[in-house]
Amino acid sequence: MKSRWFTAILLSALCITQVTAQANPDLDKLAEKLTRHIESQMPGWSHKRVEPFMNSPSVLVEKWSFPNKGVMIQIVSHKSGQDAREALREFVQYDRQKEQLKGLGEEAYAWGYGLANIAFVRGKFIVYTSSSAAVEDSVARSLTQIERVEHEQSEMRRLSREFARHVSNAIDQP
Repeated sequence: MKSRWFTAILLSALCITQVTAQANPDLDKLAEKLTRHIESQMPGWSHKRVEPFMNSPSVLVEKWSFPNKGVMIQIVSHKSGQDAREALREFVQYDRQKEQLKGLGEEAYAWGYGLANIAFVRGKFIVYTSSSAAVEDSVARSLTQIERVEHEQSEMRRLSREFARHVSNAIDQP
């Protein structure tokens, strides 16, 4: 799980070179919209805002958690939508195990462990979601080790996609 969070933090560091160095009040407004939206759609989940790597004012990082599950959301603000799309393409171009996603932002990809990491462009923002899930239910106890891993990966994919949709919807809200 620590390596997954480290990967998410590393993504922020890679994107910092692509963003402006000025403060971004849009991210504070977006953080409020995002919190209201997710709290209304995902009752019981708790969250905290996390300082971005190197305190970049152009990056918003939030961690959402529920027993045995967690989702990290990172939003990077760019000067324009075109800049955001170019940065995303540079980010994913060398990843061989990626999948292009339809219906999420202007451009979206899944990659990483079980294709559970999501990156998409919505306007001038690149949104990254990554998740972790320890499946400890009655179904998981009856599974083989391989089946359990597949079950956890499936849950991680589901969570990342669900939160990505929530972020996309929050960005669109007035």
